[in-house]
Amino acid sequence: IKQNESLITKSNAKQQYLLTDRDLSKLGSISKENPRHKDWQPMKLFLESQVIRASRDKFGTEDDLEERRDEMVRKRILKRQSRRIDKQLEDERKEK
Repeated sequence: IKQNESLITKSNAKQQYLLTDRDLSKLGSISKENPRHKDWQPMKLFLESQVIRASRDKFGTEDDLEERRDEMVRKRILKRQSRRIDKQLEDERKEK
């Protein structure tokens, strides 16, 4: 690892670059003791440049990645709204 290379945690790589465990398993990683709690699983660190390259291979441009991320957020919001409406309808049926 070069001195100026930046590292990224597995969870951040998954959130920021929308990569899966399978995508990340193809990359090399460094295991480091978890700084939050010694007994937890070790933290996996990846070279950010490799993560970016894997994301570009999967999604294309950064704009495509951003579009995919926005789509996922929209789906999550719609799912929450749908659940809320379903629950309200169910509650109304129980009241009758």
